[in-house]
Amino acid sequence: MEIENIVNVEIDAKHNLKMYLPYKEEDYIQRTIWRTKKPYEFEMLKDVLKKLSMGIQGGIFLDCGMNIGNHSLFIAANGYRVIAFEANPKMVEIAQESVRINHFQDKISIFETGISDKYEKAYFPREFTNNFGGMFLESCNEDKQDFIECRTIDSYDIREFVSVMKIDVEGWECKVIRGAKKLIFKNRPIIYAEANHIDDFVELDNLLSEYGYVHWGVFGTALTHMYYPKERLNLEDLMVKNISNSVLIQFYFSQRFEKTFIHSSLKKLCDSIPTPTP
Repeated sequence: MEIENIVNVEIDAKHNLKMYLPYKEEDYIQRTIWRTKKPYEFEMLKDVLKKLSMGIQGGIFLDCGMNIGNHSLFIAANGYRVIAFEANPKMVEIAQESVRINHFQDKISIFETGISDKYEKAYFPREFTNNFGGMFLESCNEDKQDFIECRTIDSYDIREFVSVMKIDVEGWECKVIRGAKKLIFKNRPIIYAEANHIDDFVELDNLLSEYGYVHWGVFGTALTHMYYPKERLNLEDLMVKNISNSVLIQFYFSQRFEKTFIHSSLKKLCDSIPTPTP
């Protein structure tokens, strides 16, 4: 471990935690944390902390797709227990180092595995050194030698009460949820799940609606959606929030489509302009 790759990250006015960021020059998330000296997706993390404080005493945070441990470390630094899953060995190694230097071994349990809706083998088809968090798994057949083992959340038979569940697994969010059905119906955690694309969001929203959840908020530029168990809400809250969220979601996705369209159009225009000869 190189000392020059450790940064003090501010979690509130009085407290810091240390993070090990060996790819701070290349990786977007690590570079952002290094530059701002604050946790990534800080506003969402503060909301998660608020939800944990309102939940059952002793409730834990379940981090599915922990990456370098940004979310898990922040939650542990605020006194809560964390169970985290990460499929990328390189990210697990980084997260474990941050856990060690903060002495959080008793607060954060890390499982190096992929999470799915069944036991299966998978692999990362590409490594994105500029954004390790954007790497995605693909299923593979039994013959592939270099693979990552994937399991369901329910296969771990987690006995602790899960108050909040965060899912960021680059397109496998619904697989994670289906594989955690028993835990979700038993604990009824508040769920934060990423869905960047409209098709992914529709699938996520339909599945969580089947499980008795209501869309309750959106965080970040990567669009993390927060869902509440329906039984915790009254009818008036539901009506007001659903109207508000329908407008918000339409705005988010229309803006993202517009930016994509404009970017594509500008690129085509630039490509069509001949390069001047000296």
